[in-house]
Amino acid sequence: MRGNSVTPRQLLKIIIYANMNNIYSSRKIETSCKRDINFMYLLGGASAPDHSTIARFRSIHFAPVCESLMAQFTKIRLKSII
Repeated sequence: MRGNSVTPRQLLKIIIYANMNNIYSSRKIETSCKRDINFMYLLGGASAPDHSTIARFRSIHFAPVCESLMAQFTKIRLKSII
């Protein structure tokens, strides 16, 4: 692994943040990682991942747990509102 490669934890943060901002395309996420300071912060100095890395991570690791994870976020959000 290269010194400035994106970790799975960083990819998860990027995908969640992108979804929070209505960015769903892996190509748009890649562009955001190169241009948006918030995405750059989440990368912590690592190079922006390419769209195929984002899509592969999303399909292999994120998709199987996405529904459960988003339900947990919703519960946390509802608890903080109430």
